[in-house]
Amino acid sequence: MKIDSLRFGEIEIDDSSVIHFQNGMIGFPECQKFAIVKPDGEKTFHWLVSCEKSAIAFPLINLRTHFPDLIIGAYGDDAKALGFSPSTPPKISEDMPTWGVVTLPNDLTQMTVNLKAPVVIHGQIGCQCVQKDQSYKIREPIFQKLLDYENFMKNLSKTLK
Repeated sequence: MKIDSLRFGEIEIDDSSVIHFQNGMIGFPECQKFAIVKPDGEKTFHWLVSCEKSAIAFPLINLRTHFPDLIIGAYGDDAKALGFSPSTPPKISEDMPTWGVVTLPNDLTQMTVNLKAPVVIHGQIGCQCVQKDQSYKIREPIFQKLLDYENFMKNLSKTLK
């Protein structure tokens, strides 16, 4: 399948890589098919690219990497969209990919990640799951955390050489 993306141009993806979002993303209910793209050479960001609207692409970070203690659940319609029973909402297991949508302002030191509504992938099904925990922010500052992580990885690779 070919995706036409304003950000990346024409992208070839395997049909099995398409992730179906029954309810779309928050604010974009009409976009229900996405693919996760990792640009060549990029270490931190992936992109959730719409298969239906070329202008829609969300930068993502792996929440398991950058927020390993975050406890994520799927409730009500979100649980149902992922194929779980809404009456017994699951804690999202660590083997399920969990992403945070990043806001990239002109001043990158002000970038944030949405912890209140992470993107959860279960097989070929995706959902932006709204969390009940009031301490999770829609705009959690992320710049310093990413910088610290990149410095750690550079030092680690030097140590292992």
